[in-house]
Amino acid sequence: MILDLKGQFELTELRQKKRTTSGAWVRFFIGIVILAAVVSFFASGYSPPGICGEVLRNNQANDIDATPLLYMEVENMSALEDTVRMMMDAARSRADSLSG
Repeated sequence: MILDLKGQFELTELRQKKRTTSGAWVRFFIGIVILAAVVSFFASGYSPPGICGEVLRNNQANDIDATPLLYMEVENMSALEDTVRMMMDAARSRADSLSG
């Protein structure tokens, strides 16, 4: 009788583990589908009516690429670019002198 209960307990534990694992996968795929739906909705170009969509419509009408999450503010960017150009020119001239 004790062995029988132990076997039933192990079987129930196995079923619970399988159910939890499959439930986790189902929740994962539902999340992926929802994420894809949200991305496709915003990529479609739809703008909400009224004042909520006014900024989006203005950006679309004036061909403004407004992606603030990709922008970074770097102080003295032109000085940094000039330094990089000088370093590239120095590397080119050095390579030319070595090869020639």
